[in-house]
Amino acid sequence: MRHYGEIYGLNHPYYYGCLGNAAVLYRATGDAVRAVEASETAVEGLMGRLGKDHHYTLTVVVNLASDYAALGDASRAVEIGAAALPRLRAVLGEDHPLTLGCAANLVPDLRVIGNQAEVDRLLADTIRRYQKTLGDDHADTIAAAMSRRIDPDFDSPQI
Repeated sequence: MRHYGEIYGLNHPYYYGCLGNAAVLYRATGDAVRAVEASETAVEGLMGRLGKDHHYTLTVVVNLASDYAALGDASRAVEIGAAALPRLRAVLGEDHPLTLGCAANLVPDLRVIGNQAEVDRLLADTIRRYQKTLGDDHADTIAAAMSRRIDPDFDSPQI
C-alpha cells in the first residue's frame, strides 16, 4: 500500500483499493474498528475519484458492510449491503461473483435482524446463481451455503 501511495499518489484509486484490502486484513485479525475506518476512507476516496457505481468502489462497499457486521451492527451492515446489491446488479450483472458475494454476505445480516423470509429467498437465489456460474464445488458457493462471509479484494496491477 505504501508503494502505491508513493508511485501513484495518495489520492489514486489503486491506493484506495489497497487500503480496502488492508481493511479486510484488519477485520480478519480482529480489529473491526480499524477496518471500518480504513474502508470508509477507501470508499470516500473511490467515490470521489470513480463514483459510487464503479466496481472498485463497490468492492470496498461490500467489505464495509462486513466490517459493520463484525462490529455487531447488523442493521448498518444490512443498510449498506442492501443499497449496494441493486447497484452491483446494474453494473456487473446478477451472476457476477462480486454481486453474488454481496448477496451472500447480506444473508447472515438479514438473519440477525430477523428478516427470515428475505433470508430464505435471497439465499436460495444466490446459491442457485453460484451453482450455475461457478459450480457446486467452488469455495464461494460453499461459503455462501454455510453463511460464511465472502471478502472480495482489489486486484491491483503490478508496480
